[in-house]
Amino acid sequence: MAREAVPAPRGVLKAYVEQLLYDVARYERECELKVKQDAFLDAYSAWRKTSHPVLRLQVEDLARDLERLDPTFHFTWPRDLPAPGQAGMSYAHA
Repeated sequence: MAREAVPAPRGVLKAYVEQLLYDVARYERECELKVKQDAFLDAYSAWRKTSHPVLRLQVEDLARDLERLDPTFHFTWPRDLPAPGQAGMSYAHA
């Protein structure tokens, strides 16, 4: 004898769908952030090699996008940049 599924109460289904939509929206924001971070790093690296003004504008635009997507992100141009084509920024490792 086949058993019929017991329908879930409407409130449970509604809560499940709302959580699913929230999770999908969060995932989309995370993906957009990762794409922008990659684009920012690529543009900044290209600008460091060439100092092309169009790339500088692209870096600034992407930095604004990242600040909008991630309020903890802040970008300022370093004051002591090496000459274009020379070694870039260095990072200290703990």
